[in-house]
Amino acid sequence: MIYETAINQFKSDIFNNTALKSKIIDGTYDLLLVDRRGDSPNEETFGSAIKMFHDLKVYNSFEATMLAKSQQYVVSWADKECADRELPDYVTEAVNFMNAEMQRCEKFDLDLSTRRDLLILLEDHLIEEKEAELGRVDPLFLIRMS
Repeated sequence: MIYETAINQFKSDIFNNTALKSKIIDGTYDLLLVDRRGDSPNEETFGSAIKMFHDLKVYNSFEATMLAKSQQYVVSWADKECADRELPDYVTEAVNFMNAEMQRCEKFDLDLSTRRDLLILLEDHLIEEKEAELGRVDPLFLIRMS
């Protein structure tokens, strides 16, 4: 009872404040971004934030922001990697990137809907959107592969 009262009070006083809500969500996403960049985020803080979103029944607010910002990150990553790498290296790095994202979802126990939508986003931007650019295969590469 006390816990639910505290949750409701926090939600109404803090999380429903538009300025604070965006800072809380953006700050949580920043922890995810730190992990993406290979630094060590405070995993306990990130895990606690995800639990808080569930307790407040506002996880969908975080999920929407996380997916939108992830899309920007993935598009930027794919553009750079596709321009800088040959097909086999790009494919290897794209697969590694996708695996790392799915492992991160598991590590931080993100919802199945988040995992599903993130995987769709990754496939769209790392593979489907880059299909034409990836089609520029060096003929010597094809000969070496056969």
